[in-house]
Amino acid sequence: MRTLDEKLVDKLQKGICSFSFYKVNDEIRYAVGTQDLTLVPVEKHPKGSNLLVTEKMIVYYDFIKQSWRSLSKSNIIRIETTVVK
Repeated sequence: MRTLDEKLVDKLQKGICSFSFYKVNDEIRYAVGTQDLTLVPVEKHPKGSNLLVTEKMIVYYDFIKQSWRSLSKSNIIRIETTVVK
């Protein structure tokens, strides 16, 4: 059975996904994001070979904040919806 963080990464890689998680200060944050570079504005593409997933973190492009953000895998609350391109 796949973990919640594995499911989120899969959905982020396939399209746009909305999800919620706990921020470092324990606030709940709602995000709409992707890891699919074809959906990210070219001027926002990462420079170099930045990892989108590490052992403890998930990096994603946030459409609400219009920038790259990260979250701790252990802080995911739920995956809301997915829009596959």
